[in-house]
Amino acid sequence: MEYLSIIEFTEISWNEYGVAGNYNPITYANFFNCTFSNQLDNFDMDTPSYLKNCIIWNGGYDLDYAIVTYSNIEGGCDGIGNIDEDPKFCTYEGYEYHLLEGSPCIDTGDPAFSDDDGTRIDMGCYPSTTDLKLLKGRKHSWISCPRMLTNPRYGHLHLGEMISMPRSMELIYAYPPSLIYNMPWWSSETYNIFSDRGYKLYPDEDREFLLPAEGDRLPADHTIEVTFGDGNWIGYWLPYTQKWVDALGDQLDDINCIQGEDWYVFKVGGQWYGFGTTEEINFVYGKGYIMWVDQTFDLQWIDSGNRTEEYKKPDTEFFTYEDKPNYEMIEIESIEGGEEILEIGVFQGDVCVGASVVEEYPVHIMSYTDAINRDDELSFELYSSRSEVQTFKTVLKYNFSSGEYERTVLQPFADDFSLIKLVCKDIELPEETEKINSLTLASYPNPFTRNTTISYSLPDDSKANIYVYNLKGQKVKTLVKGDMTEGEHQTVWDATDENNKPVSSGIYMYRLETPHKTINRKLLLMR
Repeated sequence: MEYLSIIEFTEISWNEYGVAGNYNPITYANFFNCTFSNQLDNFDMDTPSYLKNCIIWNGGYDLDYAIVTYSNIEGGCDGIGNIDEDPKFCTYEGYEYHLLEGSPCIDTGDPAFSDDDGTRIDMGCYPSTTDLKLLKGRKHSWISCPRMLTNPRYGHLHLGEMISMPRSMELIYAYPPSLIYNMPWWSSETYNIFSDRGYKLYPDEDREFLLPAEGDRLPADHTIEVTFGDGNWIGYWLPYTQKWVDALGDQLDDINCIQGEDWYVFKVGGQWYGFGTTEEINFVYGKGYIMWVDQTFDLQWIDSGNRTEEYKKPDTEFFTYEDKPNYEMIEIESIEGGEEILEIGVFQGDVCVGASVVEEYPVHIMSYTDAINRDDELSFELYSSRSEVQTFKTVLKYNFSSGEYERTVLQPFADDFSLIKLVCKDIELPEETEKINSLTLASYPNPFTRNTTISYSLPDDSKANIYVYNLKGQKVKTLVKGDMTEGEHQTVWDATDENNKPVSSGIYMYRLETPHKTINRKLLLMR
């Protein structure tokens, strides 16, 4: 049996207390802020004992005669405030059995007591006064730093304290990146890191790293201004996990899109689409998110009182792909003709750029597409329980304007979100539908600094208009207007308005209008 730091044992205090062999039974004891771990065979309490704010983990307990309150007991235990969840122990040297960031044992002990930082007491022998971020190498972790220094607004993220340091690392604040640390040629004292903002951290080495972040935590009633226009990079600072809808409440009325590390939702016509329409996804303490809003307002995370476990996206075994800072979300509503499908992979050319395990429909895939090879088509492969790979002959994409699925070819960076159906057989479509789906529209480079070339193709001779709009829906420039011939065409936008005056940096929309269909795409101008 292993018995770690005891803060209070009856009326005597120890920093450490060790018990060798079997100590059976334990009688007439008061255990306060204790952690018991490993296999505790014959750990019995056959006379009344009391446990409070304790963690007892890894089995072998008989607590029939114990009075247990506000504790985390594996296998469950009756009593006020008791939970049965993975405590998320740290195993790194110097931090063994400390609680990792997001542990369910943080701030969930007896509410009559508080830790030194003024928050509700934690369960276990090590109070959580330091956020311990466990990061995977070669992966863009979307993080925030609610606990940093004593200033509740901003401080310095001391990446130099990471255990252990990678060879190189990037810290990204916006896209395109406005803040990148390339080691060893940077100092964490150079930039302010805001406690209520979200960041993407990429350690360029294939192993795990621990990043301690010390200081006072942002108060629960803290607010952050979210602005209309570009995406807002926001941290989640409430020390527990909630469903996304619970954490935002009525504020969802003013929000039109949210992007997380593993999920993406957006709103069209008052209806939400994407991963978030399921009940699984949630906001997690210390994570970062990107949010687009309809108007500027002060956002505050809501304590709904409803706790949930962190959603973890299952890892694929057959398909492998490279993690990148940004992705496009593809939601596969259904598959016609596929049998016993275990995994789905999306390919750009012959390179897998994303994949997901198939548990139920819809299936959501983060597609980490390559911005350089924009002309490639996106294709799909299935891996079945018979160790077979199937390909698709037909892709049907949902048109949010018409409310119908249309046969199409998916292209990288055409849309942030695509809702599709896959069909493993040839299907015949009316001639007019074929014309609709033979329209194409793309631009390169995107993002751009001075000029971008917009390419488009028409299925027949017809009228065609191409306009550029800002995010407020105001027309910025007319690029094409009139009768055009069948085939491929190009036009150039030099980042000016109708008066040939330069426009400011930001996101713009360009639109192709024809008698068959209207297509909208995004442009990102960087001055």
